[in-house]
Amino acid sequence: MYTEGIVSSEYYIRQLGGTLEASNIEIFKPAENWTSTGMTWQKRILPGEKLPISGEKQKNGWITVNLTDFTKECYSDPQWAAESAGLLIKAENPDAYAMLATSDHPVYAPYLVTTVSKLPESFFPPDDMNP
Repeated sequence: MYTEGIVSSEYYIRQLGGTLEASNIEIFKPAENWTSTGMTWQKRILPGEKLPISGEKQKNGWITVNLTDFTKECYSDPQWAAESAGLLIKAENPDAYAMLATSDHPVYAPYLVTTVSKLPESFFPPDDMNP
């Protein structure tokens, strides 16, 4: 897959409230595959491999997480193109909490910005993505 042209990749998520400091965020790969309809408070996804990534809080309440190396890893993995497990955001301090905007928030939906030095020849998702 296309990795050599990836310059940077940053994830932005809005913190709406709470006591969590962005520098105390830990990012993990999930320990197992999951679905949004199968995840409940009783069946939470456990953290797997910890990634050497931390968040930075911006003045306007957005948390920025540099995912450049993770994005390159994903694009170099053929299985990722068909099935992505996502990432887990966890507070380093168990007493800290954050209310984060999710994808259904009408104003502050999280987003990913990936900067490339050149566009790939083709950029189409595979037909069997998330079967």
